[in-house]
Amino acid sequence: MSVQGFLFALTGKASDAVHMIISGITALRSSGTTWFMPTYLSYLARAYADVGQFDEACRCIGEAMTLVETTKERWCEAEVHRVAGEIALMSPQSDTAKAEEYLERALVVARKQHAKSWELRTAMSMARLWRDQGKRDAARDLLASVYGWFHRRLRHTRSERGQGLARRAERLTTSFEPASLAPQVTILGERSCGDYRRSLRCGAEIGAIEVQRGSAG
Repeated sequence: MSVQGFLFALTGKASDAVHMIISGITALRSSGTTWFMPTYLSYLARAYADVGQFDEACRCIGEAMTLVETTKERWCEAEVHRVAGEIALMSPQSDTAKAEEYLERALVVARKQHAKSWELRTAMSMARLWRDQGKRDAARDLLASVYGWFHRRLRHTRSERGQGLARRAERLTTSFEPASLAPQVTILGERSCGDYRRSLRCGAEIGAIEVQRGSAG
């Protein structure tokens, strides 16, 4: 139910997402497990932010970060910090310094873990922040470095689809607008992969390049 709630949030149904994710978290807690709890709490935090309940959003993302530390479930650590950065930017008292701190932490963790999907998503969030601050060159350089990895990987793919994606990736490193892409990346990932964790990795690595066709002109 929590993953379904996350998809509601991505498709503009934040209020439905809140109720669905809460139901999923309640069911998970009743079983006595904490597995995936940091991730689900970050989904809930973002849904709360989307409906303007920022106190609840901050409470949930704070609990998610605490659980990452106490449960050692660190595979999602970068994404939890990325969501914290997004919430800091969305709040009525937008705190760009705190947002950048969270996003920097997310990038450090993603790179340390060699988690390219998380690095990609965080790079897009950071690039939007830097773009809005007028740091367009820094934003472009950050994105180019991440997309360069995908391009090199796809360039060695023998399939026609892989070669086509590689050519698109090459164009993106020279012309890119990082506007509202993270939700589209995850939606594509959910469609292309069989399970959630695999979808975030596969979808963000391949789907993100695919959805950029309209932005690369």
